[in-house]
Amino acid sequence: MAKRSSARQTGMPDTYLNPSSPGTPSDLDKMEDADALELRRETARYVERMTTDLCMMSTRVDLSFLAYLLDMARIEASDRSNDTELDETIHIS
Repeated sequence: MAKRSSARQTGMPDTYLNPSSPGTPSDLDKMEDADALELRRETARYVERMTTDLCMMSTRVDLSFLAYLLDMARIEASDRSNDTELDETIHIS
């Protein structure tokens, strides 16, 4: 419990907060479709690499549930980086 209160004291959020409020255009809204698709894919590949490393680190120190969650995030990122439905969502011609 002390760890949580110290995280609050440093200004670190306990949960993920969406940086853009409703109605505010995201970076993707300001980009051309092909550029937005490539940014999504590249971001997903980066997240996949980072979660792979974090999962391995967590496994080494017996943080098994954290490793499991990170592996699930890695799988999701991998799926998104190879997702052909993104082409249809962003309407790449």
